This record gives sequence, C-alpha cells and structure tokens, in this order.
Amino acid sequence: MGVINIGHHNFWIIYNYFQFVIYFLILKVDMDLTEDRKKSKAFGWISIFVITFLLQYLLYEYLNQNSFVFLINTAIYMIYAIINYSTPKKRLFIKTISFFAIVELFIKEIADKLSTKINVIIENGIVVNTRATWLTDYESLVISILITVFSVIIYEYIINARKNDEKISIPIVLLLILNTFIIIAIFKMISIVIMGVGNHLEYGILIIFMILISDIFIIMTMKSIVKDYKIKNENKILRESVDKEVKNYIASSRENQKVREMYHDIKNHIICIDELYKSGNSELAGEYIQKIEGSLKKYESVRNEFNTGHIISDSILKNKKSMCDEYGINFECKVDFSRYDFLDMADFCTILSNLLDNAIEACLHVEHSDRYIKISNSIVNNFSLLIVENSKENEIKKDGSKILTSKKDKSIHGIGIDNVRSCVEKYNGDMKIDYDESSFKVRIMIPIAV
Repeated sequence: MGVINIGHHNFWIIYNYFQFVIYFLILKVDMDLTEDRKKSKAFGWISIFVITFLLQYLLYEYLNQNSFVFLINTAIYMIYAIINYSTPKKRLFIKTISFFAIVELFIKEIADKLSTKINVIIENGIVVNTRATWLTDYESLVISILITVFSVIIYEYIINARKNDEKISIPIVLLLILNTFIIIAIFKMISIVIMGVGNHLEYGILIIFMILISDIFIIMTMKSIVKDYKIKNENKILRESVDKEVKNYIASSRENQKVREMYHDIKNHIICIDELYKSGNSELAGEYIQKIEGSLKKYESVRNEFNTGHIISDSILKNKKSMCDEYGINFECKVDFSRYDFLDMADFCTILSNLLDNAIEACLHVEHSDRYIKISNSIVNNFSLLIVENSKENEIKKDGSKILTSKKDKSIHGIGIDNVRSCVEKYNGDMKIDYDESSFKVRIMIPIAV
C-alpha cells in the first residue's frame, strides 16, 4: 500500500480502523448466513469497535507499529465469533484466518496494483505517475473493499444455489463483476481529470458502454428473478393442493375408522336394541336403529361409491364429488386406477386434482341443468389414457399457447394446467386439449413403467 504524506499518523489510525469496520461487517454477514448464531449478544458490535480503535490507537501513538494490525483484527474477530456463534472453534478459526489472510495477502495486493495502474498515465510518450497523490490510497481501499464484497456475495450466492438445488444465474455473477470494473474505470477517469493529462473522453465512452452492458445484465437478472418467483409460486400452490388432498384423505380415513369400530361393536348395539325392546321402549329403539343405519349408510357410500384401486384417488374423487353435488354438477366417473402406482402420489394428486378443479370452475359458468363432468380412463398396450370432459360456456382465453384462468386472482394464470403438463411430461407423457362452444376435454396419455 502506498504511503500517504499527510504529516500525521492519526490518518493511518482512522484509515486502518475504517478498513477493519468494513471487513468486520462483511465477514459478519457471511457468518450470519452460513453459521449457527447464538441467542446471546453479550459481546456486541460496540464493544468490538471500541476495543479495536483503542488497540490500534495505542499501537500507532505509543509503539508506532503498523505490522500488528492484521493480527489484532483477526484475534478480535475470532473472539467475537467464538462468543456469538455455536460453530466448532476449529471451523471458526480456519474461516476467520482464511478471510483476513485472503484480504491482506491477495485482495489488497490486487487492489494496490490496480490503483497503481489507474494512476499511471502515458502522455506524449512520457509516464506521468500520480502514485504520490492522496487519491491512490483511497482508491486502493475502495477497490479492495469492492472486490471483497463482490467475492463474498458471489460465494454466498453459489453456495445457496447449490444448497437449494437452484440454477446459478450467470447474469447476476457477471453483473457484480462488471460493476467492479465500472468503478475502476471511473477512478481512472477521475485521475486523468485531476492531473489534467491523458484523454478522458475514451474512458468516458468506455464507462458508458459498460453501464449499457450492465443495464442488459440487470434486465436479464430481473427476468430471472421473475421466473424464479413464478416457479416458487407454482410450487407453493402445488404443495398447498397436495397438502389439502392429504388432509382430506386423513379426515376420510378417520371417519371410516370410526364406522369400522361401529361394525366391530355391532354385537353390543344389538344387545342394547334388544334390551330396549324388552323393556317396552320401542320408540327409543327405533331411533337407535335409525342412527346406526345412517352411520352405516354413510360408510357404505364412502366405501362403495369410489373404489378405484388407488388410495389417494378415492379421497380426491370423494371430495370433488361432494363439491359437484353442492354446485349441481352431474358427476360421471368410470375409472380404474389400480395400475397407476407407477406415478408418484404427489404427481398423481396434482394431475387429478387440477383437472377436476378446472372442470368444476368451468361448470360454474354454465346453467345448472347443463352442468356435467365426465372422467374415464383406460389402459392400452401399456399406455394409460385419462380423459376429463366438462361443460362450458365461458370463452377460452389464451396467451400464446397458455390458457388463462377465469379466477379473480390473475397471478395464478394457467398454473393448474401448467402443473398438470409438467407432471405428465415428467413421465414422458402427452397432454392434449380440445374444446368447442359447449365442452372442454383434456386427454392425457402416459406410458406405464414396466
């Protein structure tokens, strides 16, 4: 690092202290993201900053030493990390030493050379070196901080992307790198203007060009963020749909279990009824019988109405049939899903639930007398064919090949159909949609895994 001729070493106290504060905050952000933080905050920021300032002041004021700053900064942060993080001490020690070593021996060296290059200008074949100016050391500090910040951001971004199985966005990484070069170019132009030598026009054009490229990366980054948000929103809706169906199945299972328990205790019920009749309480016995019959009929309707051979589809069909009854929709179901166990339960739930939800939604726009939903399936040559047909009156709105929803929430346009298509394509299947003025039909063909 170049020496700044200010005439008083108080500048160096402030200069190095400012460096420590910045690098401390950078490392702290990294630690907070990657390590387990303790609830206790006994050794806080203020304590760190006060102790560091006093130690650095003592070194310069009384010992006139600058070589120990690195060791002091590392030791102080190491103490802070041990007190505030539950991570093993060995890991904290390695991470802290590595961070400050990379900053001191690598990043600062690069920044120092860059600042030297920035302030060396060739004018008419003569080298004009502005290295002795106050600007050089400030530029070196800013560049080293920028490189450190961007390096940590890129590192954290890559680690989080891998941890969450997300695709690393190249535009985001390039944008961070490009912004560093833009700032370096600005420093170069400032140096030219201050010294009154060199051609600052070409650097101005270069900066404008890099800013334009940066804008392109920003647009690409925004598109990537919007796409990621949409995918996360779709996954959220999918999870909510699956969770809802699982809850319905659990509720149905509990209901069936209660009735099974009633069947198990049927002998006890018969004894009670017999005693009521013997004691002359025939009216009370009749009410007792009716109550039991109602429970048994409820069980029989659940058990016999849908016996598709697939545990989750019975629950889904029961739930959708109940909705159809409520809305006056004629529900025809001729399916056998006993060979559909090759599909993941969540995927099958997504396909069946979304198709029926879309069909019910379309029927709500139709006159009551004409509302219907038909679902059927068949298996031919190891291919499963699932057909869902429903009545409709509303106009089908499309955005390219994407079908738009008629729901009030326009943020979920076509997500149901997209989720179905995604699940079908996952199994190398095909989905075809046909519709006319009064009907809408979805055909899904999926090869059965042998």
